Amino acid sequence: MLGSLERFFGVYLEHVAGRFPTWLAPVQVAILPITAAHHAWAGEVEAALVARGLRVHTDLRNEKLGLKIREATLLRVPTMLVLGDKEVEGRGSRRAPATVRRAPSSPWPASSSAWPKRPGSRPEVVMARSRM
Repeated sequence: MLGSLERFFGVYLEHVAGRFPTWLAPVQVAILPITAAHHAWAGEVEAALVARGLRVHTDLRNEKLGLKIREATLLRVPTMLVLGDKEVEGRGSRRAPATVRRAPSSPWPASSSAWPKRPGSRPEVVMARSRM
């Protein structure tokens, strides 16, 4: 029984490529304040999310925002909240743009009109944006 469960998780992990659904992700929300002036509001947002039962990580390092978003993307965090001056003033948050791209399930188009004209050539694969 234990071996089949481990095998299932291994197959599932390969299937989703580490991009777990939000309810299963180890860290569900990453809070990314832009500067040190936004750390107080980041702490309040974190406390509110933890009180609702979410697993949250706040990145308080003095790094560029692009690097913070890149690292959260590599860690496959489903939701990233960016906190800047406008968010602190409005007491809100802004979701970071989706940066993870996934290939479509099949590289071949469904309609016959989209098939390549030259024999032996393949159609262009269009990358779709991931929805978080």
